[in-house]
Amino acid sequence: MLSAKKPFTLVIFLSVSACASHQDKHGLFDSPSHNEVAASDVMPEQSAKRPAAFKKLEEPPKYFAAADVLSVPLRSENYTISEAAPSNGRYLTFAIKTEDGAYTVQGKQFMEDHVHELNALAALREKNKAVTFARSAGTAVITPIKSVYTTVTAPVTAAKNVYGNAKGMVKSVRKGVGKAATFVKTRGNMPPETAEREEDGFISGFFGRPEAIRKLAFEMKVDPYTHFTPLRDELTELANYHAAGQFGVDQGLSFVPGVGSIIISSLKTADSLTRKTLLKTPDEMADINRERLAEAGISKESTEGVLLNAHFTPTEKTIFTGLVIEAKDLEGIEVLMKHASGALSRPQAFSALMLVEMLGRLHDDSKIEKVEVHHDVVVAYQTDSTANIVLPYDYLSWTSYNAKTVWNVTRSLAAKDVKTRNVRFVLAGDLSENSRKALETRKWGVRRNLMADVL
Repeated sequence: MLSAKKPFTLVIFLSVSACASHQDKHGLFDSPSHNEVAASDVMPEQSAKRPAAFKKLEEPPKYFAAADVLSVPLRSENYTISEAAPSNGRYLTFAIKTEDGAYTVQGKQFMEDHVHELNALAALREKNKAVTFARSAGTAVITPIKSVYTTVTAPVTAAKNVYGNAKGMVKSVRKGVGKAATFVKTRGNMPPETAEREEDGFISGFFGRPEAIRKLAFEMKVDPYTHFTPLRDELTELANYHAAGQFGVDQGLSFVPGVGSIIISSLKTADSLTRKTLLKTPDEMADINRERLAEAGISKESTEGVLLNAHFTPTEKTIFTGLVIEAKDLEGIEVLMKHASGALSRPQAFSALMLVEMLGRLHDDSKIEKVEVHHDVVVAYQTDSTANIVLPYDYLSWTSYNAKTVWNVTRSLAAKDVKTRNVRFVLAGDLSENSRKALETRKWGVRRNLMADVL
């Protein structure tokens, strides 16, 4: 069981720019989320008749002024965010224009973190322009990688890379033999080992280059596996020059603005093996994560659902694995994993990660003993008998959809003899006056703004 003294914390690198909705008409995101159905458009299953007070308090989703809810400027040289931010009753949607195109981003934290990605993108482009100019002017000897990395361009760096490659050779051979056996046994139907978008890894191909991209990204506090393709392309270009041994990583990062906004919690809170795993390639990360979860006694069904879900980045899967290892004795940990694996879009994946961060904060207040899922909503039970209905929303409006969801979940808890006085709704953000009234008429507790420092 989790120790009450040990923080139950998930560190998340948020490649949340991939939470762009299907309004991404310019192909800037490679997240397979373009045909997603908004949660508020799918009515929950029917349940017993709701209280009259619920119906009376129903309201349309609220519209917000973007300037009132965002901590970042609405305009800069790199982007323009529209002033109006409509809500679907749970999450806000922001419209943004950049030099690469116009699209929408769902979620307040999604938007703020994407602004950080845009700032990083602009900084990288400036640096790459400077490198290109230096090459054309003949003021620096900078050679981009065009074929195979050799000891001619940077002998010391090459030697290090060759040594690192040799150390992993035995493991690779063993893995190859194992794959060959599996290929024969399955008659050529090989089971997937990584999500489809991670199979070849956009950073594979040259010695030094993958490591350079990861180091650049983590120094800039962006996910090296971001779904935001313009940022990924610029990271790759700058890493090409670094891998050629012409300048150090720090030289390419000293001018990056806005560092820090993309992290929910400090990376230092992750365990050492998780931190080491983050420096591996996507397929190596998948292997290590799969092995760690198996050793922790987590079923293959739960493990594969998360590790093969393309809506989570390899970075997020690795950090999520570290959390699960830490919480392996928590009753219901596999239920939580299965809930996360059900993410059908990038926004849903991000919500699952936010939810786990919320559980960590609740655990720090009073030890969490068990988690359950009722009508696709996570409920966390603490040692003080509180049953927390955890909602990772920006703002809860008392829409018909939300009213039905609340009633379904609470009826399900009542069927398990959970006392009304022990039920508490925990929100990442805030809620409307009508929502507060509706919940309080049933004597349910409310805790709002749990993620106020983030949202």
